[in-house]
Amino acid sequence: MGGGVIAGFSIVGLGKHEPFVGKPFPFPVSPCTVEISLKKILYPEDWVTVRRASFRKFEGRCSVCDGVGDEWPVAGVAVWDFDLSTQEISGYGVQRLSEVVSLCPRCLSAYTSVLSLFRYGYSNKLDKAMEYLAGVGNSSIEEVADIVYNSYKKSEQLEDFAWATDLSWLKTQGLSEIRVSSRQVVCLIDGVIVGGC
Repeated sequence: MGGGVIAGFSIVGLGKHEPFVGKPFPFPVSPCTVEISLKKILYPEDWVTVRRASFRKFEGRCSVCDGVGDEWPVAGVAVWDFDLSTQEISGYGVQRLSEVVSLCPRCLSAYTSVLSLFRYGYSNKLDKAMEYLAGVGNSSIEEVADIVYNSYKKSEQLEDFAWATDLSWLKTQGLSEIRVSSRQVVCLIDGVIVGGC
């Protein structure tokens, strides 16, 4: 597989297939070999700062359907891009944080159902998730199934590589110092290793 950026959690990165009108749904492109939960990578208080910034950006509403939940309005979900152009030089591809979006409980449930397929090879709620996403995106179930399949295939292709996690985007979110709590993740800020190893 050649170099270049593979847009991870953005439907926009999956080619010209864009049934979702106006707002991208974060379809996961996620090799099982990477940590995608920003909440697990950062210290708790830093995650709260980032999550609150996302909440303010999307005015407390879902970035996909514009809805809110009954028990809790929205949750923050990290959006990642995967770049293999650095792999030959450094030995690592770069998993680059590009945004934190807000998802209401229903969109988050659909997101985790799709992610479960990628992580465990099975999702018992996938049919309901795809039906929901087709309705939200004004799409057919076949279009959504095609997008999910393409995301899954891209995830499989990325599993053979080692990844460094670039958190430079966080500097735009009010964090004067980016602290990494996970020792299992090699993290970069502006190309400098700040955690892991």
